[in-house]
Amino acid sequence: MICKLKLLSLPSYSSKPCNFYIHLKCSELPQKIRHPFDRNHLLSLISSPKYQEGRFRCNACGKDGDRLAYHCGDCGIDLHTVCANMPSRVTHQSHPHHQLSLTFSMPPGGPGSAAASSFQCCVCRGLGSNSWLYSCGECSGFDAHL
Repeated sequence: MICKLKLLSLPSYSSKPCNFYIHLKCSELPQKIRHPFDRNHLLSLISSPKYQEGRFRCNACGKDGDRLAYHCGDCGIDLHTVCANMPSRVTHQSHPHHQLSLTFSMPPGGPGSAAASSFQCCVCRGLGSNSWLYSCGECSGFDAHL
């Protein structure tokens, strides 16, 4: 299987002699995408990581992956396909008054300070660090994990 997600009852293609299975959705992923995280390059869909250890760390969620990813060799960017397709704006039930915007890093803590590297998720109260988040531009301090 290409993505490691279970086939369940989702439409898929298979080759039983080769033991190869792929979801219809995975087979339809574009080979190259333009993403606002890397405005200078197209990201290429790869079926396995380009690194010797055979794994990558997703720049969006911070979790490891070993299969499909969108990759930029020039910038060293790797994104799970799901993370690469996260919507730029969402509405969440825990913050229904404003839309949340996809944010690629924490905003600076104040004048002259460096960008923060961690945040507390206002939905689950867990910590997030060095990962993308959804934040409210109108209510300073409302942040949420992807």
